[in-house]
Amino acid sequence: MSVTISNAYLSLSEQQGNAAYIVNYFRNRGWTDNAIAGLLGNMESESTINPGLWESMDYGNTSRGFGLTQWTPATKLIDWAESNALNYEAFDTQLERIAYEVTNGDQWLPSLANGMTFLEWTQSTDTPYNLAMLFLTGYERPANQDQPNRGTQAETWFTWMGGVSTSGQILVDWALSKVGNNHQEFTDYMQIAGDWCVMFVCKGVHDCNLQQLFPPDTGSTNTYIAGFTALNIFMPGGTTPQPGWIIFFNWDGDSLSDHTALVAKVVDGTVHTIE
Repeated sequence: MSVTISNAYLSLSEQQGNAAYIVNYFRNRGWTDNAIAGLLGNMESESTINPGLWESMDYGNTSRGFGLTQWTPATKLIDWAESNALNYEAFDTQLERIAYEVTNGDQWLPSLANGMTFLEWTQSTDTPYNLAMLFLTGYERPANQDQPNRGTQAETWFTWMGGVSTSGQILVDWALSKVGNNHQEFTDYMQIAGDWCVMFVCKGVHDCNLQQLFPPDTGSTNTYIAGFTALNIFMPGGTTPQPGWIIFFNWDGDSLSDHTALVAKVVDGTVHTIE
């Protein structure tokens, strides 16, 4: 598989190539997909999943961060690698460093991760969102820890890996329970005139307590799209959706979406929705 290592911010396709390598590495070491997704959600924010990235692209400044998780100072990784006769810039070296930290309890502080050890975290089947936030507080510990986007990114990586996220299934189950209801429940929730289809989704997000993963409530399909775009989780047309994803339809081919629905399942290339 192709990987990218450079002192630059990576494109989505380049991140996906590197992510595939990481997924394979940690699956082979018994990590749950939930934990791997939590790791990727943080790496995306730290380094765009790039083992060659120096903090702010300040090449060679070892007092700042470097690598996949932005080890700070960079000498934390460099000294360990050199003491083990390893190339600190190599992809496998950095993944081996993380595996070493799991085994030896380095970097991770259970007291800041709800008492969970690093090893326990790697085995957890908690939601990718929650595991990403535990990695943020227990491992990364940036000055600004109000970064829910890391959890959102973890959920996106989890579905990209082929899983059905817990939050997605919760939303699908809620929607199935509403089949046969009229629109009034959803328009009453919003208390505004607008697109009932997007109000249906907003009501589901609210009832399932998933607001941290979605844009703010709106009565407009196209405003909702703008919200997903602002969160950097809007996927282009042609992407195969996963259960629990929100899908938008543009029937007349203009620049505006005409309808919003919730993906229930995808069978043999056919997308089944609830709306």
